[in-house]
Amino acid sequence: MDRYGVPTLGCGKNKACVFENNDDKDINIKLQAVSSNIPKSINFREIETFRHLAKNIDLNTEDKRINTLGQGNVLIATIANQGYSNVLMQLGEHKLSAEQVAEKLYRRCCEFMESGAQASEYLADQLMLPLALCGGGEFTTNELTLHAKTNGDVIKLFGGDVKYTKLKANLWKVFVSPIAC
Repeated sequence: MDRYGVPTLGCGKNKACVFENNDDKDINIKLQAVSSNIPKSINFREIETFRHLAKNIDLNTEDKRINTLGQGNVLIATIANQGYSNVLMQLGEHKLSAEQVAEKLYRRCCEFMESGAQASEYLADQLMLPLALCGGGEFTTNELTLHAKTNGDVIKLFGGDVKYTKLKANLWKVFVSPIAC
């Protein structure tokens, strides 16, 4: 994150780097509590609640406060397993306690990890176009969203192909054929 905010409104700036994690040992989670202009105890409570729930998982934590015009918080989990990394997050909300934020993110992390997927449902649709442009490929995802299906339909309009196979209740295999140039 180069600058916090919403990129489409000109406020934020993100950099993405996709890499393969070759450490196929245990699951590792990096947990970041990021907040601005709210009590610092909220970050601490989010981290401690998540840590309590994830007692058998290697957990690295970071408590980060930033200066922005507004106020808010986000809890971010970067999950490294199966040689891949995925980022899941939960935004803080008005009338949602720090403990509830941590519990919601923990449940999402568990659902994702239990599926055995390589890419979360939010990453799946974003992987399709680069695969179609760079020779095709395949991956697994824990949920096939409407965004992913729509992206597959657009790729088909340009001469590529996307096929989906349901492997089990919470696991899909996505095959992306290249777009012929």
